[in-house]
Amino acid sequence: MDYYEISKKTIGHLYSAYSSLDQSPLDPALRSLVELSVAQINGCAFCCQTHHDQCLKNGVEAKKLIELAGWQSSTLFADKERLALQYAKSLTQLECHDFEMHELQNTFNEAELVDLTACISIMNALTRIAISLKNL
Repeated sequence: MDYYEISKKTIGHLYSAYSSLDQSPLDPALRSLVELSVAQINGCAFCCQTHHDQCLKNGVEAKKLIELAGWQSSTLFADKERLALQYAKSLTQLECHDFEMHELQNTFNEAELVDLTACISIMNALTRIAISLKNL
């Protein structure tokens, strides 16, 4: 099903919101890692490929991409990346924890935190739409 063609206005707004993040103060490499992680958690193969390629374009090392699924035990990820990936996991699985907000506010400025939250939320919407409607 070509859900974009069927609902150009609504889906178009989601893609416009996603594209607006190109102007975000978030580091593009960090953003693409978070997007790939959300795609992996949600199990969207198309999105995984898309964001894997975006990670490479944004300078993320291939070894990091190999270890992304095991980021918690990998030594390749910086503290800021770990925190962003934990936040992505928590929001995606709807397991938000109060302690993270304090850490997030100490690590990211307000604009980065709002955009990180929007990035994770938009990615969840897009991956879930793709998974739900791809075989119809």
